[in-house]
Amino acid sequence: MAVAAAHARTLPTASAPAPAAKALASDAVRGPFLGSARSGAAAHGDDQDDADDLIELMSRKFAHVRIDATLPEEHQLNIRHLLPEHAHALVEAINSPSRETQHHAAVQLRRYLSMDNIPHAIDNVLAVPNLLTTLTNLLHTAHDHAALQYEIAWTMTNVAAGSHQQTVAVAHAGAIPVLLSALAHAEHVDVQIQAAWCLGNLCGDGPVLRNAVIEAGIVEAMIVFFRSRFLGPDGASTKDSVRARVTDPANVQVARILAWLMANLCRGTRYATEWTKLAPLFPVLLEFVHHDDLETVIDACWGLSRTLQVLGVHGSSDNKLAASLPNDLWNDADGDGGPPPYALVELSARIVELLTQPFPGATDDDRIRLNTPVLRAITNLASGDDTHAAVLVSAGAVPALCDVARACLLSSTPTSKSNGAPITLTTPPGHTPVAFAREALLALSNMAAAGSPRMVLDFLAAGPVAHVWLAIATAAARNIAEIDRRAVRETVWGVANASSGMDTDVARTVLGTCDAEWRAALLALVACGLHPTGAESSANAQYDAEVREKAADAVHNLVHVLPESSWLHDDDARYLAENVLPWIPRRSAQYATVSATRDKIIKDARRVRERDELRLVDGLDGMMLG
Repeated sequence: MAVAAAHARTLPTASAPAPAAKALASDAVRGPFLGSARSGAAAHGDDQDDADDLIELMSRKFAHVRIDATLPEEHQLNIRHLLPEHAHALVEAINSPSRETQHHAAVQLRRYLSMDNIPHAIDNVLAVPNLLTTLTNLLHTAHDHAALQYEIAWTMTNVAAGSHQQTVAVAHAGAIPVLLSALAHAEHVDVQIQAAWCLGNLCGDGPVLRNAVIEAGIVEAMIVFFRSRFLGPDGASTKDSVRARVTDPANVQVARILAWLMANLCRGTRYATEWTKLAPLFPVLLEFVHHDDLETVIDACWGLSRTLQVLGVHGSSDNKLAASLPNDLWNDADGDGGPPPYALVELSARIVELLTQPFPGATDDDRIRLNTPVLRAITNLASGDDTHAAVLVSAGAVPALCDVARACLLSSTPTSKSNGAPITLTTPPGHTPVAFAREALLALSNMAAAGSPRMVLDFLAAGPVAHVWLAIATAAARNIAEIDRRAVRETVWGVANASSGMDTDVARTVLGTCDAEWRAALLALVACGLHPTGAESSANAQYDAEVREKAADAVHNLVHVLPESSWLHDDDARYLAENVLPWIPRRSAQYATVSATRDKIIKDARRVRERDELRLVDGLDGMMLG
């Protein structure tokens, strides 16, 4: 007998990058490298699915700008007229045999690109014949002058922070392999980080350049850099010593740029082949997600959430994280080709901690920026195999997700508690608390799809999942128009997934002591948007259709294993037979004689229930799943 299949789902990525958003940094800022601050709004894309309210940050390009306040006025005037008026002199200086002359010209060019209110500044640079190619060659050959390399990499970063066409021009100048070489082998860390910044802009432009950077070997280059930067002088290191170096305050700016680069690099990961290419970076992301710096953690969580998207795609067993994690990046001698045993446990514990514990110094807006990728990472991790669900349950994810769902959907005051720590979610621009509820409910639905009844029972026992589901289903049944349909969809998916194993103990745990409430709620949701007149043409039609179908799955599963319950009355059977079957398109195609099936159910419903109960249940089996 067929049963409703449990199904874990990940959210699709956007198909195209949005226009780049540039952050503004001051030339006067001094850290491990110049102009390290990165702030500003991120561009967003349209996803055509329920992911649009939690859509990940799209392409993010950052440039060093606004140096006018740090320069005397007469210098500002001179630099503003550098191009096109003095293009010939600039080219001569760049091609000079003197490194100092080249450096002076590179500084002037970088300042020109960093000035405010110069129309078409990048286009003016690109209009100088072969200038970008010449700069690329200099970056590759000027190993004897780190300051010159730094200025050139900064200039290229600013060009790559422009439009798509301007960013492509950097790649066409042959910059990708040169930047990768600088990242891995430059003798000065400022040059390495500036190269990483430029590569991040290239990756943030879109899938074409991002794939080109990956194919050129950025993963290998980054690992070379990480090893040289964070391992001990003798090349040996423990996990604790590596983490101490990663989180050292002296490395904060380095960590920020590298985490941002990896977030851009991992965007769009959807298939096992992509995961294989990026998997060596997973231990690095795991280190950065433990950082004390909020910006580093946010970008590392975006990188993790994007790479973890591959887990639930098409339910492929090839995409299981546990089967494809690399060895510990820092200890080759300890690896034997299998996954590091700490990775799943450590990752799950950390992302649940980030969701439930206040991050030191974070504002409400910071919490929104952090919770968005954290929730996405939990959802995608839960879409993997049964091991992932079990680890998340052990990490305390279930009560945390229940708190988010209740706080953001069922309470007028979005504040709740998990494990004794407060959770406060405010409404950010473009995101409502409902969007977080959807994500939390999707994660719970994925965890409910765990394979064995024992695992599902452990999941249900770990938090008030059934109570949250019932509260949402009941609220929706009373007035579907007043509650977010996408959240309702995730709720009925969860109930259907949990009950899909046809296990009596699971069914009784879901129902608890609320048989009558569940019956009323699910039957009402089966009827939601039932008739095509008006409702089917509305913007909510796709969600209504999925809600009623998954609610029908849940009814079928629960009635099948609990025929003695007060679940289905005779009138319910008649109603379902007459109304549900014709309006579930995917199911109606499975029946050769719809009217005959309907007549049989109606006939059974008229009999005395105590005598013909099993036949009634069999009729429902045939009606709903065939």
